[in-house]
Amino acid sequence: TGGEQAHYLGHQDALKPSLSVAENLRFLLKTLGAMTPAGLSAFDPKRRLETPPMRTDLPNDLKRRFKSKAKAWKNFTNFPPGYRRMAAGWVASAKKDETRRRRMAQLMDCSASNERLEFI
Repeated sequence: TGGEQAHYLGHQDALKPSLSVAENLRFLLKTLGAMTPAGLSAFDPKRRLETPPMRTDLPNDLKRRFKSKAKAWKNFTNFPPGYRRMAAGWVASAKKDETRRRRMAQLMDCSASNERLEFI
């Protein structure tokens, strides 16, 4: 019944520290009867889709071009490592060569002015 479920969920052992947040949420929703079999199947923690990691370095051809602009390269290497990884990943993640080159030009222009790209 709803009262018993609410009472159970008030206990400390309702959440299991050994489970991830998603697994705990699935467990609680299942306990409340709020998930259908289709929902349980869709959010099965064992059925995890792997996302390939984002590149954190610049492609060699673009890196060479970047290094040819000494001031921009020097400024870029002085930025924090996290920013450099994010910026390189943004450039490298472009699917089209044209987009990759446009992003690289943007990155070099900002770096030459000692400014960071604005990531949303």
